[in-house]
Amino acid sequence: MTGQEILDQFSVLVEDEIDQTAALQLASNAVHEVEEEVQPLILKKVDVSKSTAAGQTYTTAIDLPTDIFLPPDEIRVGTEVYKQIPIERQVEYRDLSGFFWIDWVAKKYYLTGTQNSAQVISFPYWYETNDITLTTSPVWPDRFHRLVPLKMAKLYFYIDQGDKGVNWSPEWASEYERQLLRFKDWDAKLKLQALHRQTPYPEDVIIMGADKISGI
Repeated sequence: MTGQEILDQFSVLVEDEIDQTAALQLASNAVHEVEEEVQPLILKKVDVSKSTAAGQTYTTAIDLPTDIFLPPDEIRVGTEVYKQIPIERQVEYRDLSGFFWIDWVAKKYYLTGTQNSAQVISFPYWYETNDITLTTSPVWPDRFHRLVPLKMAKLYFYIDQGDKGVNWSPEWASEYERQLLRFKDWDAKLKLQALHRQTPYPEDVIIMGADKISGI
C-alpha cells in the first residue's frame, strides 16, 4: 500500500477526514511504533565500511552508521568478537581487547585495547526507516501493510477524543492484534531460518546435545 492508499483506508475506518500532513505523520508514527515493537529482521543491516588501523587505541572514534536505530550486543573486528559495554565503564575496559562502547551524543563508537593490524569491522544494526509519504510504502511485505491504517485508527482515537464507538471498535482492535501476530510470526520464522532453526540458549548456558546461539 502506498501512503495515499493507507490514508484512504484510514479515512474509511474512522469515517472522518483529517489534514493530509497530519494524517501522513500519523501514518509514520504508526509504522515506527510497529517496527519498534517487532524489530523485524528485514530492518537489519551489517556495516562493513569501517576498518581498524594498526596501533589505534581506545581513543580512536569510529562513526556510527548514519541510519542506525538500534545497536548490536556484539560486533566483530576481523574474526574477533567485541561485546558492548556501558559508556560509563570505558575507563575500566580501555586496556582490555574485546569490547566497545557507544557515544550516542557524538554518534561515535570506540574499541577497547590497541589494534595490532588493519581489520574490517562488521557492525550489525537495525536501521531507521523514513517517514511515509503519499507515494512511498512501508518496507515490510505488502500483506502486512493493513496494520498501518488499523494502528492509525487506534492512535487517532486518543487524538480525537471522540466517541470510541465511532473511532475505535473492539472488532478493529481484534483485527489489529491478529494482523500484528501474523507479522510477528512471519518475522520469527525468518529469524529461525537465519539460525538454521536452532533452539536459542544464552551464551553462558551449556546444555549437552543442544544447539546454542548468542547475540543478535
